[in-house]
Amino acid sequence: MVRILFGDIINGRLDRATYLAYSGLLLVFVLMFIFYLMSGIVVDFSDFEAAQQKIIDLSANMPPDILAMAAFIKFVKVNLVLKRLRDTGLIVGLTLTTLFMVYAMTPLPLFLGLLELSMLVLMVIPTDIFRQESLA
Repeated sequence: MVRILFGDIINGRLDRATYLAYSGLLLVFVLMFIFYLMSGIVVDFSDFEAAQQKIIDLSANMPPDILAMAAFIKFVKVNLVLKRLRDTGLIVGLTLTTLFMVYAMTPLPLFLGLLELSMLVLMVIPTDIFRQESLA
């Protein structure tokens, strides 16, 4: 498990079932982390503007351990996606460049939706479907 989540960064590959299992495991971990964070926040939503300001204030003063956990989750997620991209045969550098170009041209909520949609598509694409055999 540690090798799949943290190892083989340069040339690791994941098949569909493994990608689905580890993505689900990561989602459960993220939801547990969010519920843990929200358990310490008491917000009275009867005054919506005050509640919104309190949430903004709390998110602006995040402790370093929360930021470290968010960076950890993001690293694991990116590592899983890159391994799955490699397994489908897509050129990782070209795919990431395209994603960054789309990110630069779209609003953030739309980009996050497209990113999650692309992660779902990775779950159904067969192994080596985009890989081209060398002619040599």
